[in-house]
Amino acid sequence: MDELLRAPNIRRLAAALLIAAACFAFWAALQPKLTPPSAYHADKIVHILAFAVLGGLAALARTSRRWLLLAVLALTGLGALIEIGQSMVPGRSASLNDLLGDIIGIGVGVAAVEVMLPFLSKLVRN
Repeated sequence: MDELLRAPNIRRLAAALLIAAACFAFWAALQPKLTPPSAYHADKIVHILAFAVLGGLAALARTSRRWLLLAVLALTGLGALIEIGQSMVPGRSASLNDLLGDIIGIGVGVAAVEVMLPFLSKLVRN
């Protein structure tokens, strides 16, 4: 595990932000008047960006590879739960493409943290 992830304060902060961001994403996704624009697939971009943040925070909060895998599965479940919830909200609709965007975003966020960790660790050390 990388040096930066050994710092418990970093992991705790990332975990707290992950929980807060996941709660906000769930709340926002179920608001009838907060629909993202659908022009140029902007709604898919919103899904990818939101879940990239969640995936990145999960990668920073991890204590092991197993923990990260469980977090990725939980975030995927959150995306599915959001889609189910949206099917019951007037003005919103469920979409497998949105869920696919969520999964792509999770992967992007985790990959971005994995790629950037060595560089961030060098900055922290210096």
